Amino acid sequence: MRKIMLMVMLMPVLLWGQSIPFNPETKEIVYDSVYEISGTKDELYTKAKSWVAESFKSSAVPINTDDRQAGVIICNGSVEFIFQLAKGKKARKSDAIGEANFVLKILLKDNKYKVVVTDIRTNTESPTAFSSSDAGKYLIGNFYDYKTESEALRQTWKSKIEAIHEMIGYVYASITKKMSEKSDLNF
Repeated sequence: MRKIMLMVMLMPVLLWGQSIPFNPETKEIVYDSVYEISGTKDELYTKAKSWVAESFKSSAVPINTDDRQAGVIICNGSVEFIFQLAKGKKARKSDAIGEANFVLKILLKDNKYKVVVTDIRTNTESPTAFSSSDAGKYLIGNFYDYKTESEALRQTWKSKIEAIHEMIGYVYASITKKMSEKSDLNF
């Protein structure tokens, strides 16, 4: 039983090798996954609400929508990430720390829930900042004019996008783990 539980908890991390979910129509990166799990909508809501409270402690008011009856939680999230900052003509790299903000939607029904991450953005004061639509444009190769933009800037963007993708994977793994835990109320 423990082996099965461990596999269930590690499944999101193991499956996260997926490509970055770019929507060519909207030119945005949108993460969208549905999970089937036993439990009523109310039980799943309680777990999801607890996960939001534990995960985003530092946010002043992270929850935008909190509707138990409809089974909807929408909140602002934030993750720090480490990326490679490329500098100069030879694109020398050094580690840098960034922060990505996003909107997280958790939609709940009996025996299933859906997690959606949209509106990904970084610090807009940075010359290498981007929103999810800018990142999407970069991914399809038409964001930069390769004749005028530096190789260092392209490498930095690529590193940021990959680091954020990895951190969103950890967000999904964390919520999946919480949702699969036994309820604290059944003592």
